[in-house]
Amino acid sequence: MHPWSEFVLTVALAGGVACATGLNCPATCTATVDGSSWPCRYHSNECKVNATLNPSRIDVVDLNVAVINPYSGGLGELMTMVEPSVAQAIQDIENSAFLPGYRLNAYVSDSKCTAPDAISASLVAMTTAPKKHVVLSDSCSAACEAVNDAIRQFNVLQVGPGCVSVSLSDRDRYPYFTRMAPSLRFNVITLYELFKFLGVHRVGIIYGYRNINNLVKDLFLEMMAVDNAAGTYSWTPLYTQRVESIEDAESAAQMARSKDARINFMALYELEGSMVLCQAYKKNMLTPEFNWFVATGWWNENFILLAANTAESPCTESELHRASFGLIGVDRGPMLNTNVVHSLSGRTLSDLYHDYTVGCEGFGNGKGVCSHQWAGYFYDGMWLIAQVLHNYLIDQNRSFDSLGSSFSLDALYELALHVDFQGQTGRVRLFNSVEPKTSPPSHGDRDGIVLLRQVTGAPAEAFVQLAFRTEDEDGRTIRRERSSDTKEMTPCSGATCDFGTYRPKDRSSSCPAGEVWSMEVECSVCLPGTFAPLEKSSSCLQCAEGQETLVLCCLVLCNKQNGCEGILLTGSGWPGVGSYADQMQATECRKCPRGTYAPTCSGLRLFFSVIGFRFNMTLPWNRLFVCGGHR
Repeated sequence: MHPWSEFVLTVALAGGVACATGLNCPATCTATVDGSSWPCRYHSNECKVNATLNPSRIDVVDLNVAVINPYSGGLGELMTMVEPSVAQAIQDIENSAFLPGYRLNAYVSDSKCTAPDAISASLVAMTTAPKKHVVLSDSCSAACEAVNDAIRQFNVLQVGPGCVSVSLSDRDRYPYFTRMAPSLRFNVITLYELFKFLGVHRVGIIYGYRNINNLVKDLFLEMMAVDNAAGTYSWTPLYTQRVESIEDAESAAQMARSKDARINFMALYELEGSMVLCQAYKKNMLTPEFNWFVATGWWNENFILLAANTAESPCTESELHRASFGLIGVDRGPMLNTNVVHSLSGRTLSDLYHDYTVGCEGFGNGKGVCSHQWAGYFYDGMWLIAQVLHNYLIDQNRSFDSLGSSFSLDALYELALHVDFQGQTGRVRLFNSVEPKTSPPSHGDRDGIVLLRQVTGAPAEAFVQLAFRTEDEDGRTIRRERSSDTKEMTPCSGATCDFGTYRPKDRSSSCPAGEVWSMEVECSVCLPGTFAPLEKSSSCLQCAEGQETLVLCCLVLCNKQNGCEGILLTGSGWPGVGSYADQMQATECRKCPRGTYAPTCSGLRLFFSVIGFRFNMTLPWNRLFVCGGHR
């Protein structure tokens, strides 16, 4: 017996009497624009979602779905915002030709986005009349995992509308879990494809302390390793850095700078991500020189306002906004608003979008908040359940009484893996095989839309929709533009995208003189006794005998606050801080007067001999090279 089974059975029996009349949906909800509290929609109806009954459904048998998702917790009052989509689906199924002789009902319950509360909600739902035949849960991955453990004793299929953890694709650990939102695997695939499109080879990797962050980091590293081993594409992971504290964030930013990582892949939620961006600002690591891409966690539109001026992110709003400007994040796509027809309900996606918006905004006397990012997965999830039950009870003519058996559980799961329809969230199609793009195995993962957003808006609404990643009937990747606004769109055609003139680089175009290029650390200084030519070189050359030093004195920058500071080379080595030359070819250096500085060293004339040849040239300071690698 599975270790959870005994626990679930014991608690269910012990709490059976209490659960018989128990409700687990809240009485008051606060998903309003002003934070005011209002009566929740279905508490007074014993947590049952209301629907107008279809008179053509006569002598029906009830099929009941437990909708266990958070009304509170890490995702806020998500259920309050998505309830209109659940109600839409129940009503549209009621009005359809699906499940003749049956009626699909939904009963809502609060998981609070935590594992313990999800277990409690599952036990209440499964031991409270009426009997539940399917579970639609959850939107928090930890809660999804807990629900899967808790309901094993009851032999019911679990459909997860919003859980994206890659771990849930392990059928041995989480059997009979069917997801609606594409897992984070597709977030990683999207950035992986984008990097290859941009010609990126060098990537720094920053990840969080949560298990889901580690899984995403490992998947990206695995995909790069597969390419390197096959010789199909070359990758260089410059570093991997874990972030949990502000000290970790500072270390990660310093690591990115030391490795000259121009492209940085972040498996972070917005709290830890904001910490890194703040530290990057303090080190002047800004776009377009340094670029940041986020693969995990839905960052709020106003994450800058939430994170700025906090102990974790001691940056002002304007500083954090500048640090994050240009950041690209990927996550599940939103509810579509087009004239395409939903292939199960027969309604256009624009009609569904409109009706949902009216329903969610109407809560709290017209103060309700919508969640177009999440709600479509509840609508499509309920339709997937209707399709699977229809195939089992009607098409296969299975007995209603067999529901809740191990046989029905296996059959329903297999049927779910063959569902394929045009939904409100794109093409709803599940996988149950090992494919090149779903390695490691992804049982029950879902194809669908991945949204690319970029931070180019104001701090209160920082993200602007950039593009979608989806697939057509042949599995070909398509990226679609955001809108008709050419200033805010990514024009796409077929399987390609044109990012215009801005293509972020993963390395500098050249190294300064005196430094050489390597893939791992980009530019590095030559060792003493060696030098690099003026043009970019991959190796340092040995200095000729007697040319280990160069007689040279140069104007240097002097810091107004701290006296004079700078770098200066003479025939006898490095002089004191703040020295300068008052004439060309000087062999002695003078001190800068305190509080003064020299603005530039450009236009310096050099006279020196290298390997028997005499040079007389004028060079800007940033092109100067000398033996010993000093500039």
